[in-house]
Amino acid sequence: MAFQIATQLYLDQPVANAPIGKQFLQILERSTDPQWVAIALAGLAKNNPQPVQLQRWRGRVQQRFPNWSQIPVLVPTLEDLNERLSPSPISPLYDLLKWSAAPGQMQMYVPCPRDRTQLGVAILKDRNGQFVRTTNRAVPLLLRSIHGLSWNFTRGETPQGLYCIEGLIPQPDTLFFRAYGQFSLVNLFVPFESGVRSFLPGRPGPFQGSLSDYQLTALTLLCRTTKDRLLLP
Repeated sequence: MAFQIATQLYLDQPVANAPIGKQFLQILERSTDPQWVAIALAGLAKNNPQPVQLQRWRGRVQQRFPNWSQIPVLVPTLEDLNERLSPSPISPLYDLLKWSAAPGQMQMYVPCPRDRTQLGVAILKDRNGQFVRTTNRAVPLLLRSIHGLSWNFTRGETPQGLYCIEGLIPQPDTLFFRAYGQFSLVNLFVPFESGVRSFLPGRPGPFQGSLSDYQLTALTLLCRTTKDRLLLP
């Protein structure tokens, strides 16, 4: 929670809260906790530093964690940093929408703009592979994180991709914390998180195995790597 609030304060007023940025730099250099390092790196990267600085931080993290490619929290953080340095072309939306990743299950497509201040959309496909039609055919989504955190952190930005819907939970708090809006929440899980009934279709419980095992399985099922029963970021 302290990291969440610190990121929020730093990104809101980076000059006035420069001491927080200095703490993030110290964490980057000294902490042995990869999650702390990932959050610090993501916060620093969002303050629009020069590309040479981003490259330096990326190299430093990879040097301090030689096995970073097997640490789930570092992989998407470093990949997002690479996107800032060299954005990749956007995949054809038509190919994604016509493809069924998990036949017989509901799927929700959530394409998001890189600028999370703009609205995204949710498009639902039912168990028969048919799109659920509404007046607008798509439901607009708010994408920003109240804390300014990236999509791969708790209370982070809405992650884009293809969701397999396991279930919903009621809006937990509309009195003190209204950032999630007034509606029910889609329950999302990342690969190694406890609580999921069946992360991969037909396999009970959370994902078991290494990150490379997960990427291979995801590649077979989904054609690309994934976040959660969120298949396809």
